[in-house]
Amino acid sequence: MNFSEKLAAQSKFKGILLFNDGVFLRAYNEGVYILTELLGYDFKVNAMQLKKYNYRWVVTCAFPLNKLNVRLPNAELTEFGSRYNYAYDIKDYSRWFAQYCHNENHATPVSLEVDEQHLSEKSVNSCRAIKCSDGVFLKLNQKQVNYLSNWQQGYYPSEIDTKFIQSLKKILLTHHNPTD
Repeated sequence: MNFSEKLAAQSKFKGILLFNDGVFLRAYNEGVYILTELLGYDFKVNAMQLKKYNYRWVVTCAFPLNKLNVRLPNAELTEFGSRYNYAYDIKDYSRWFAQYCHNENHATPVSLEVDEQHLSEKSVNSCRAIKCSDGVFLKLNQKQVNYLSNWQQGYYPSEIDTKFIQSLKKILLTHHNPTD
């Protein structure tokens, strides 16, 4: 099962799909939400923006395969790993996902296709100064540049767009003295 198929299967399934990943079981998106938010497990969760998938956000976590019976004793074994039925409110998940992916403490832009050109572009583009008006520059990190480059009306919930605008305002107020 390729990566896109895993994400599609998880989004359709009402519960957790755990995929074999060596000696670990890995959960994605909705599965991570159920494990960490609804079941309360304290797993290390990573949010990544994947270049190969049009900068789509993915949230993931994993735990050792030998802990499955302890963590989810009623989980059903499958050819790809395991499945665990669990009903949840999709609106709460959508809100959590949007906030988690756009929280600077959790989110990390990542590429599955790393090449020398991408690495050099990443180091050059880690911060960009954008001229807003005469003498006013905003210094944006790569995450902010990606957000603006890929932004489309209605793509993100309005509260995410609002938080992004607030982050730009904070940068502007921090680095700009109107008396200059």
